[in-house]
Amino acid sequence: MRSWGPRLLIAGALIVAGATGYFAWKGWSPSEPDRALTFEVRWQNQWLRLARTSETTPWAIVAAQPPLPAEVQANPNQVMKILDLMAALLRSAKEDSAISHDTLEQAGVIPPALALVAGATQFHFGRRNGPRAYLYRPDNKRLIMASPSLLDYFQRQGIEGLLDLRLTAFETDDIESLKAQGQCRALDLQRDGDHWVVHSGGLSSGAVDEYLDRITNISRKPVAQGTATPSTPPWCEITIRGRDSVAHSIRIWHGPDGALMTAAPGGGLFQVKATDLAWLD
Repeated sequence: MRSWGPRLLIAGALIVAGATGYFAWKGWSPSEPDRALTFEVRWQNQWLRLARTSETTPWAIVAAQPPLPAEVQANPNQVMKILDLMAALLRSAKEDSAISHDTLEQAGVIPPALALVAGATQFHFGRRNGPRAYLYRPDNKRLIMASPSLLDYFQRQGIEGLLDLRLTAFETDDIESLKAQGQCRALDLQRDGDHWVVHSGGLSSGAVDEYLDRITNISRKPVAQGTATPSTPPWCEITIRGRDSVAHSIRIWHGPDGALMTAAPGGGLFQVKATDLAWLD
């Protein structure tokens, strides 16, 4: 009886080789962006440059405009989301007609509304055209029509969407104790196995997880360079202690325009929407 195993393996290899050859002939590789070790975004007046040493190591912020405090890190899930979208666009993109400089200007890709560079793959997004948008590839001189999903992402999130801007690096399950004092609600919480002991603050044990979820998911924005930490006592000071006795202290002041400013665990000063912290009262 004949064995089909080797034949199936050869057939599969030929299919993969044929697909790889097709994409190479078209001038792009669908898997290239999500395997890149460098990544750069230019959006409006902002830009962000990231790098990693291998596909399994974290992304590090190399440079940014406006500059970011040293403690701000890249959000790996959001970065990979963008790289995956780039790879998906390469697979589904449709080539447009012959390219001239006038064509590129009419397409709105000089200068681009959004520029993405992942390794050797370059995306310059231009204007929208119906349900799609013009996308120019400077690395292979091709103009294509593509989904505007990446444009939509940066219109909603901006470059901040690629940053980990949570108030604290702790996850809810990592927290062992929390104390809050000042003009905000005073709290003293201690984990005891799978349960919480509320020493003060009036929270029910069931409401503690919701409180901690809110703390760990607060988003922040860096304030302008040169902004000094207030010299007055903070409106609220929250000390969070995690496993292995690692502690973070978060200090909050009322800032200009009704916002709140916080001194993050690393010492940097950030801005938080007042509405995001109203529940602390």
